[in-house]
Amino acid sequence: MSLEALHQSSLYDHPQFLSQDITEALSSNPGPSHGPHRAVRSIPKMKSFPDEIILHIISFLSPESSIWAVAQTSRRFYAICSPFLYRYNVVHGNNTAFAWAAKHGNMVTFQKALDAGAPLPASSGPGPTKYGPVINAYGKTIRERVYQDFPTHPASLAATGGHEAIVRFMFERGVNVDVRDREGFTVLALAAIHGHTSLVRFLLSQGAHQSISSHGNHYPIWLAAFHGHEGIVALLVANAKERWADGFIEQIQDGLWAAMIGVNWYYGSPNMPTLIFQVAIDGRADMVRLLLQLGADVNSGSLPPAARIRKPLMAAVRQGHHEVAEILLKRTPVIRTRALALCMTLGNHQMAGMLLNNDTFPEFHQEDIPEDGEDEDAEDWVQPLLLAVLEEGLDMVKMMLDKGANANLKCSNVPSWRSADPYRYVLFWAVELGHESWRDFHRKDSTEYLGNPAMVKLLLEKGADPNQVDIYGQPPLSYAIRAEDEILVQCLLDHGAKFDLAVD
Repeated sequence: MSLEALHQSSLYDHPQFLSQDITEALSSNPGPSHGPHRAVRSIPKMKSFPDEIILHIISFLSPESSIWAVAQTSRRFYAICSPFLYRYNVVHGNNTAFAWAAKHGNMVTFQKALDAGAPLPASSGPGPTKYGPVINAYGKTIRERVYQDFPTHPASLAATGGHEAIVRFMFERGVNVDVRDREGFTVLALAAIHGHTSLVRFLLSQGAHQSISSHGNHYPIWLAAFHGHEGIVALLVANAKERWADGFIEQIQDGLWAAMIGVNWYYGSPNMPTLIFQVAIDGRADMVRLLLQLGADVNSGSLPPAARIRKPLMAAVRQGHHEVAEILLKRTPVIRTRALALCMTLGNHQMAGMLLNNDTFPEFHQEDIPEDGEDEDAEDWVQPLLLAVLEEGLDMVKMMLDKGANANLKCSNVPSWRSADPYRYVLFWAVELGHESWRDFHRKDSTEYLGNPAMVKLLLEKGADPNQVDIYGQPPLSYAIRAEDEILVQCLLDHGAKFDLAVD
């Protein structure tokens, strides 16, 4: 209202030329209908009065709009009324001119309000703590709004608008650099929210602390990331790393969460995954690199146990994110073989090849495999070589054997759909899948599987023992004879199978 009009008038040489803003400000709260009009009608009689008499007369006017009506009639009356109007606003108008100037960055009005006696406290509050209903703030559901009931400090108003000159002016006069608003946001947090990069840089140079959270537990780096202000995030990261060692990683994690929330993620899931796990699922290679540089735990995951992919590498493999998997692979030696097994389960030979070419050992060591009941995801421990044989991936089997897989490997774990099989050596499955009768029974298009005899030959050439026996004491040759598969029989005999051990 009048404070805005007063500010606008200072921009004009002739106060009688009022802007539309002034007219609207005055008309929004004109006061009693007789006030300004009565004063204006009396102006011709007052022109010859001394300044002291005019001041005495306007001191009886109320509200502010009446004083302003007199001020706008001439240059002389404006010069007389303006200081009085500022003092009146300080005493009777809740200091609104001062707050307006801080909010809109008007240094002239701000200085005039100070000269008129507007208080500039060093800090905000205190005030009674109050609670409101459940809210959703910056992507995070908060159980209830918590705030303190006190007037907003001018520094908070100026920081919200990014008015660095006024913020500097206040700090030079003793205002606390970490002054907070009713919601608990510091001036640094407000500048971060609204994307005022230069102001953030200045506040950090003045020692502003980003370790101070709002009443809703939001930190400046979190807020800047949520709103997508990359330059401010970079400033806060550098400052946090230098000055806030104890809370640095946690702040970065929260900040990155906030960036994701601001795009496409609902914060507050009861089964919240870790950040590196989530970015692995999303295929965000750049974020994975950043988190690893910051020391993120590559073995941290989450999701309910039923999901079975609680590690970032496993998540990247399942989603087929080749680049992310390759990044994580270098930091995750423990579960590489599990990731390879998952590749074979999914039939992703390209990913499996990448894992093998990056020194992934192609089989589990027996001592690494949990005992029965120790791991509810027992199928994750099926040997990759067995999965490749069951999938009839000849090239993949060859690659695993070339990378050190044991052709005589005993498989203690098997896929659930093969749990009734009486054998535990891969050669048996190759023989079974290779013979023609099995192909005709399990697949209508038997031509798909004409390469299986080659699988048997490959395993034998790589050292598979043709005289291994199953739980019934039968060697692979018994199954080949029973299937009347001459090619497989001859292949086994050529590689040392003992005919007398085979029982038809």
